[in-house]
Amino acid sequence: MTDFKKDKCRYLEENGEQCQNHPKDGQNLCEDHLGVGDRHTEVYRAVTDHFRQDLREFFSRSNFFLVAEAALLSAFYAIQTKLISPPNLVNLGDLWSNKALAFAGLLLTVIWLFVSCSSVYWIRRWRREVYTVSEDLSNISSYKKVEEVGPLTDLLRPEHITVLLPVLFLGLWAFALFKVLC
Repeated sequence: MTDFKKDKCRYLEENGEQCQNHPKDGQNLCEDHLGVGDRHTEVYRAVTDHFRQDLREFFSRSNFFLVAEAALLSAFYAIQTKLISPPNLVNLGDLWSNKALAFAGLLLTVIWLFVSCSSVYWIRRWRREVYTVSEDLSNISSYKKVEEVGPLTDLLRPEHITVLLPVLFLGLWAFALFKVLC
């Protein structure tokens, strides 16, 4: 921890030394550094807010797609079990409904996968920006310590794991479509 000289500006330079200018009357900072902390805080807050917003939107979209996919899969399963139950004759409408549900589910899953991959791309970009801003504007290195992880640990982030959900549904819908068409 730095021992501050009372007759000098309390701003820490990039090299960790105290600014040698005299503070402005009644202030702890010199004229050059007065308000610098406020501007840095505003920039950091804007960047981190955007990053958090992208994360929130990613998981909101994922929840929407997951609910929609679950509803389609439930409807598909209900019709499929009705079609294969022994006492019923095959209803042509149910058969076409099941084909339509399988195609819709597959299409929605492909859209979900593209949206998820795009979102993860932007989350990575904003994460790097937060990292850069925190390094440039702050002497606090906690964000740097948290973000410097290995490639394997990076894959365990929640957004990367969540991208696997549409891949799982893609496999389910491909299998369902195969069953309906064959």
